Amino acid sequence: MSSVGWTSLLLVVLFYLFGVLLTQISTDHCRDLKYTSGDSCDDQLNRFWSSVPQSMLTLFLSITNGISWDEALQPLRQISDIAVVGLLIYIVITVLAVLNVVTGVFCNMAIESARADKDIATMQQMQKHEAQVEALREVFREINTEGQEVIGLDDLKEAMQRQKLRSFMHAMEIATDDIVTLFMWYGCMNLAGPAKGLQVARMGYESTIIRKEIKAMREDLHFEDSGLVSSKPRTSSLLHARPAVFQRLVAKGHGGDLALQTWTVYRRPSLPLAQHRHVAAVFGAAPAWSGEAPFSTPLTLTLP
Repeated sequence: MSSVGWTSLLLVVLFYLFGVLLTQISTDHCRDLKYTSGDSCDDQLNRFWSSVPQSMLTLFLSITNGISWDEALQPLRQISDIAVVGLLIYIVITVLAVLNVVTGVFCNMAIESARADKDIATMQQMQKHEAQVEALREVFREINTEGQEVIGLDDLKEAMQRQKLRSFMHAMEIATDDIVTLFMWYGCMNLAGPAKGLQVARMGYESTIIRKEIKAMREDLHFEDSGLVSSKPRTSSLLHARPAVFQRLVAKGHGGDLALQTWTVYRRPSLPLAQHRHVAAVFGAAPAWSGEAPFSTPLTLTLP
């Protein structure tokens, strides 16, 4: 508001200064005309420039489309060139400079108001989110009649049969059709409203990581199934594998839990021989490579 106040004060000062100047020129002309010829002043001159308040009003109307400034200029052209130049200078200063400043001040006020509204909207959204969290906690406390900290899926299904609770969930924009999804409190909050940009970006990032891991595993693991022949074990060839991959296979049951499974391991040029021997040790097999062994020399590992 201080900017608007100072701008308004500047306009009032301009109205007063140019009003005094043009009024003085007009009154001097009327006095001289009456003294020399006894005639009265022109009606248009008296209408626009008869006094300082009237001149200030004329100056205000001329820049706000109340009247045309050319209409106020015509009586001055008959009495003094100085008055004409003074009015033109006033129009240039106010229209091209001061009014642009006033427009900028109001635009800045509108921007600040919009920014404040955005901050208020953000705070309201945060308060709404906190209120939803607290309301969900109260709902889950009502569901948890046994006083435990864990709500079972059966308890949630039973609670969703109540019309009051279903109406409450719908009022919070939470879908209740999928009870299994509602079983997780975090899932409840994610169901409220549209998907957030952060959540979409997070899913894309996780998908990229998964694709990279799958690609790395496909490069590291190459299975060549030789098929099943009567009572002979199923044979596969594990090419270019790292020790950590072998450990994961064993831990996940791809080795020890599968009976009579044989792996044929080939040396990888980028891995040292000691690391390949560690691979053999993971599977409980004796190292079969020497430092001079070619890379195509296989090591057969039969798991118990």
